[in-house]
Amino acid sequence: VRLNDFVTQTEWLPRLDHFLVGQSLLFDTLTWHEHSQVGYARLQTAVPPTNAVDAAKFDPLPWESQQEGVVASSRQSIELPVQLGVVKLAPYALGEAAFFGNDVNGDSNTRLYGQAGIKGSLPMWSVNHDIQSELLNLRGLAHKLVFDADYSFSDADKDLNQFPLYHPLDDDSTEHFRRR
Repeated sequence: VRLNDFVTQTEWLPRLDHFLVGQSLLFDTLTWHEHSQVGYARLQTAVPPTNAVDAAKFDPLPWESQQEGVVASSRQSIELPVQLGVVKLAPYALGEAAFFGNDVNGDSNTRLYGQAGIKGSLPMWSVNHDIQSELLNLRGLAHKLVFDADYSFSDADKDLNQFPLYHPLDDDSTEHFRRR
């Protein structure tokens, strides 16, 4: 049941997903991640406002088109985590192949995507044993912080605007703001 017709939503009828997260390869040297899915999607686009003032500001996004069809994709990623003192660096490569039963023009289409880069993280933490609270059930307090960075190059064989965006990039409020 579609409750909010003023936002773009995808209905999956049905959808199967398979995840493999952090599989160790080559004696814990490489890490492999995988996400594959297949499903039948129906993209329900936002209904324009009835108020003339709001309707004048309403501009559908390029990927918002009433489409439905089979969507199948597989994303594979491999990385080589290396610990350099307190910093962890991980060069990685990622690839995705996706099939869309209907693109924005109603034709079946495929899209290949690739990405290569390096990720880094620097964790920091501190423990304060002097903080005590019966009310909050505290016997010390730990602060943990991780600084992450990712530098990458990515490319695809087809522009994203050629495909209905069955998997939203942003939440509903951000998409509504972009439409205006």
